[in-house]
Amino acid sequence: MRKEGNRARISVELVKADDGFQLWSETYDREVKDIFAVQDEIARAVVNALQAKLLSGDAAISEVPRTTNPEAYQAYLQGQYFIARGLDKEDLTKALSCADQAVKLDPNYAPAWAQRARVLEAMARVLVIDEVDGFRRARASAERAIALDPKLAAGYLALALVQINQDWDWRGASASLEKARLLAPGSVNVLRIQGYLDRNVGRVEEAIALSRQAIALDPLNSDFHAILADQFYGLGRYEEAKAELTKAQEVNCVFSASLRCRGYLV
Repeated sequence: MRKEGNRARISVELVKADDGFQLWSETYDREVKDIFAVQDEIARAVVNALQAKLLSGDAAISEVPRTTNPEAYQAYLQGQYFIARGLDKEDLTKALSCADQAVKLDPNYAPAWAQRARVLEAMARVLVIDEVDGFRRARASAERAIALDPKLAAGYLALALVQINQDWDWRGASASLEKARLLAPGSVNVLRIQGYLDRNVGRVEEAIALSRQAIALDPLNSDFHAILADQFYGLGRYEEAKAELTKAQEVNCVFSASLRCRGYLV
């Protein structure tokens, strides 16, 4: 994707992973204000390209909860970028600022409320902000996301993190995760947080298995490698932990969580 002024050019290719053969390609040149329509157009084109080869029958495109405000969407995307960098105070502060901006621009944008909950929970957990107040605000934002869109898995995932880290409510967290799993089957984020819950209740081997599944689905996510490293560390499997941290840093050299975990092993 290339953006210049008020226009965006998006080039899309559908490629066979095993031999690199290009099955389909298209270029979209649109105004930024039409970006949501372009997303739908691309999604439908990809489904049509896949249908003859991989899908049987008609394939429906699920509705993605979103804002109609391009500035709110931009703020949300920027927040996702800073979240992906790790648990550094500066990055978390910027992520919260982006989430706050998104919900200010569109108070009914459920994904932005879920994002805000996720950031506040992380800030409270690592004591960047007051723990009690931070978890309270995170819970309120997660519940706001769920109220706005009960079919959005991200709201239940954010609530599950509060239930794990603040309430120690394993049953409540399991219930929230089950709702998220039903709404987003196969989601790597569901696997990640289920593994986190399993580790907290002592099911470390189960947590490792889930982390391996998450990495298989999303091998370029440094967070998943760092989580697996932490799980290996908890079992005293230090060499395996170091290997996963190396992978995390290869994927994202500025990912703060991997640097923090590596400090445990020095």
